[in-house]
Amino acid sequence: MEPGLWARLKARAGVEGTSISSLVRELLNDGVEARDAGPGAVPPSKAERLLELVEGLAEAVRDQASLTGAVGRAALGTQALILHWAGRDGALGVDEEELSAELQAVGAEAWQQVLDELRVPIERPPSRRAEE
Repeated sequence: MEPGLWARLKARAGVEGTSISSLVRELLNDGVEARDAGPGAVPPSKAERLLELVEGLAEAVRDQASLTGAVGRAALGTQALILHWAGRDGALGVDEEELSAELQAVGAEAWQQVLDELRVPIERPPSRRAEE
């Protein structure tokens, strides 16, 4: 047996106040029961649950990035068309560069407002630990 494993078993037996042989029998029994129960019968560990949450968040971020990209392309295309039509017809009495600068400024201000609203902290319900 590896010395590191032996040291861990010895320390664990000391913590649990049992003999090493009793601890090994219990661990073997638990391992065999877990194997017999099959996959999914043993509840996932905290690390596995956290990994699932992180994977779900990563997928949501990818979805949001795709949506932002699609909306951004549409907004830029619309802006280019407005600039072209307004500059071509002279209907607004300003040239294309002035209109572009104004659209950029208004767009940046509106986008900053959206970002500021998204950064407002979300109120979380009290944890269950606080209730106990």
